[in-house]
Amino acid sequence: MFVELVFFKSKPDVTDAEVAGSAKTIQALARSMGKAFEIDLYKSEDGEWVEIVRWNSQEEARQVEQAVMAMPEALNAMSVMDESSMRMVFLHPHEQ
Repeated sequence: MFVELVFFKSKPDVTDAEVAGSAKTIQALARSMGKAFEIDLYKSEDGEWVEIVRWNSQEEARQVEQAVMAMPEALNAMSVMDESSMRMVFLHPHEQ
């Protein structure tokens, strides 16, 4: 399991429904490639969004992100994000 945290704020005038729709669009595009992942979306009181994305592996995450981000539908979906506010954190399981 590989976890990706994506922190971002939405662009002005973007609704919460548009942000949620964006996440669903990206997930559907990945699923159409046979690469399903789990995603949870949260919003803080100050308007920062957090996507918690669970992948089978980091390599699968890279493959899907490269392929999906080249699709016009994905670029449109991602347009809800204020790119200057985006921050990503990658988490690997702790082995004991």
